[in-house]
Amino acid sequence: MTAAQKIIIFGFPHTGTTILRNIMGHIEDVDEMICESRIAFKQTNKKFVVCKFPFTWSQFFKDEYKDYIKILIVRNPLWVFSSLNKRFSNNIPADHNMYSYFDVLNHFNRVTKEPLPNTYLLRYEDMFDNNYAALKNIFDQIGMTYTEQIFQNTKFKNIANYVDGTSLDVPDEKPENKNHDIYRAYQVNQPFVNNNTLDKLDLNGIQTHMLCTNNEVLQIYPDIKEDLKNR
Repeated sequence: MTAAQKIIIFGFPHTGTTILRNIMGHIEDVDEMICESRIAFKQTNKKFVVCKFPFTWSQFFKDEYKDYIKILIVRNPLWVFSSLNKRFSNNIPADHNMYSYFDVLNHFNRVTKEPLPNTYLLRYEDMFDNNYAALKNIFDQIGMTYTEQIFQNTKFKNIANYVDGTSLDVPDEKPENKNHDIYRAYQVNQPFVNNNTLDKLDLNGIQTHMLCTNNEVLQIYPDIKEDLKNR
């Protein structure tokens, strides 16, 4: 049996790593690892195995991962940190801080200028444009065979992660954001759409200033100040 091609999706918390893994898991030739891991270790007879890690580790860009297909996804920080504020009641964990996020963008900008083999860059917002054209382009370059049905997310039972070895039932109604595991079980089973809507913005003044003046952010999201004006 030929070993499956390993794929790792990574970025930063609340940038779409889980839902992207779920969408790829809808493809018949892809085996999806339901966990947050830096190593695709699952034994499978499928052509691809995909794992995801919510952070960007510098080793991903080195020889240790030369045999992996790598997908680095980023998201407009206005919505990343609005989401984190709501999830953690404005008490964001230290490893979710803005400086860690800026470091992820630094990797993104560096690879944009100096592309690496088998490494794909993706902005969360671009996934949904033109009938998922950016995603399809990546899937085509990887060599995946798929149909339009993979984007019809509500037709699948998606799992964000196992809790105590089992998957959670999908709630019928939207739970509170603070109920982390239940909320994620609900979230990944909603329609596959761009959730960067103005009503979800929730930032304080210091956060807004830091995000709108950081050079790494402005290289990827040059219109970020305009996004705020449209609130």
